[in-house]
Amino acid sequence: MPDFNLTRFEGANSTLSQILEAAEALPVMHSHRCILVRDFLATDSTDDELAALEEYVANPSPQTVLVFYFTGVQPAATGKWKSFMNAMKKAEGDLKFSPKTQQ
Repeated sequence: MPDFNLTRFEGANSTLSQILEAAEALPVMHSHRCILVRDFLATDSTDDELAALEEYVANPSPQTVLVFYFTGVQPAATGKWKSFMNAMKKAEGDLKFSPKTQQ
């Protein structure tokens, strides 16, 4: 996949609106695009952004692979994190919420 179909976001420096805008963009000269979001901070999202996420996961772009992964943030099941996780659980496809283990 050419690099212009790969978009990376750092959670602390990104808004959910920016992430969803990238997820809705069409791939260029390829069948799919990949959006990687590291350490997303749901607590910084607005209620409108969380509602837009729910809308997106109900009808995601078939050309987009959207990956949220966490390396330094511990999502808590309260407040906006709970809204974020509930929206993601409604998504069709693979969804895994488990901490990385030390090897």
